[in-house]
Amino acid sequence: MAPLALLAASLGAEVTGSDRNHDRGVALPIFHHLRSGGVRLVPQDGSAVHTGLDAVVYSTAVERANPDLRAAEDRHVTLVRRGSFLASIAAARRAVAVAGTSGKSTVTAMIAHLFVRAGLDPSFLGGGAAVGLPGSIPPGSLRVGASDWFVVETDESDGSVSEFAPSISVLTNLSRDHKEVEETARNFSRLLAQTRDAVVIHVGDPPLQTVALPSGLRIIRAAVEAHDTWATPDLVARRVALSPTGVAFDVDGVRVTVPFPGRLTVENALHAIATGVAAGIPLERSAAALADFGGVCRRLERVGETGGIDVFDDFAHNPVKIAAALEAL
Repeated sequence: MAPLALLAASLGAEVTGSDRNHDRGVALPIFHHLRSGGVRLVPQDGSAVHTGLDAVVYSTAVERANPDLRAAEDRHVTLVRRGSFLASIAAARRAVAVAGTSGKSTVTAMIAHLFVRAGLDPSFLGGGAAVGLPGSIPPGSLRVGASDWFVVETDESDGSVSEFAPSISVLTNLSRDHKEVEETARNFSRLLAQTRDAVVIHVGDPPLQTVALPSGLRIIRAAVEAHDTWATPDLVARRVALSPTGVAFDVDGVRVTVPFPGRLTVENALHAIATGVAAGIPLERSAAALADFGGVCRRLERVGETGGIDVFDDFAHNPVKIAAALEAL
């Protein structure tokens, strides 16, 4: 919600927002960033919700008994889901919509990193703070660029992924998470049907073969060499080497290195490279950019060391994500 509020403010909207921790007097850094970006913080008691508002934008993670939501309903103020609001902003831009049930935040940050390094000056809104992304707005999950490129992470948890109509869609994988596989697959199919130019899809992930591929678009099928693929890939990661300090692999004869461990890192990087191909970025330039990718906060983030033990923080919260994190470690 915070980067979306900052984005709306940067586009000229008058933005207010509430947070129960703010009401409790908890001095979180994000409150400083919001104020610095022009967002006015108000009490979460419904008092700031009035008929002069164009909309109240809310996260589906917020309970319906929230005082601001109740006030919006009582005063007939338009309620808009976070994902729907983001889709409407993306619709006016050349958007790259990243979808999937694992790895989205990292892939979104990687694509933004590649686009920045290629001189495309994109905007970016991700589910995690990108570390070291040039031009990002603190705490790092937002960048407002001068071009019409907009790299954005979608949300399948509330189904709003199906509301995007991007230039390029990226599908990383599909597993049971917030919704059953069949429902998520239908939402992914709607996303692809509304895509304008190109689709990047991981053909090494069997459940994704249930997603309908549109005709008339450029389809870039990507896979890691050892995967059993359900379609012939166009881009393949070969000669994969995993180490505690990162991964390395070849794509069409170009050696790629990424300074983060784990097989999922290989898949994520391959999806980012394939998106670069769709946007006209040469493989060599993408490989050079990924070599100094800074990562995403709370995505296998090394936060310190004590007594000879490395300490990592990771957002993994379902069996597939937890397994990938443990495998990497």
